[in-house]
Amino acid sequence: MVQQRARWHPVFAAFEPRAGEWWLRDTYDQPYAIVCIIRRHNEVGYRAVTYAELSSDRELIGYFRRLLPAIEAAHSWWVASHAPKGGVNGHGQVNDWKDW
Repeated sequence: MVQQRARWHPVFAAFEPRAGEWWLRDTYDQPYAIVCIIRRHNEVGYRAVTYAELSSDRELIGYFRRLLPAIEAAHSWWVASHAPKGGVNGHGQVNDWKDW
């Protein structure tokens, strides 16, 4: 089976201010997530967090063994942050529409 590859990946939009640290930025050049290399004993992995000026204000997105899945998860988190919260098709949400 031939596997199709994506033509674009969020890693192409990542900025690397220091070796081993990638900042994901939106179209207005504002950072929204940071992925960095982490080491624990002889293991190497990646940590993805939301962007905030203070590191104490950042939220953990997850830990990953490979860079591309870490960046994909950070980007997916950012895309999902623009959608309404709740279940599929808005079920479980509270909205103000009385006669929908």
